[in-house]
Amino acid sequence: MNALQAATLAAAGLDVFADEPVRLDHRLLRLKNVVLAPHLAWLTQETLQRSIECALRNVKKLRAGLPPDNRVA
Repeated sequence: MNALQAATLAAAGLDVFADEPVRLDHRLLRLKNVVLAPHLAWLTQETLQRSIECALRNVKKLRAGLPPDNRVA
């Protein structure tokens, strides 16, 4: 926040916050060098298609007894 206010950091684009939804009185909302988007900013037709393809690929791998892609343990 301080770096944005001092322009040490020129700008920021954010879509994830510690507390969601962002409070209307949050200091970031007043900064002209910050762009805020809801947490679903990633959703486009292309990313949805890739997500579906990944899910289907993982279902096929699991059915074959293989570990899924991008496994988080």
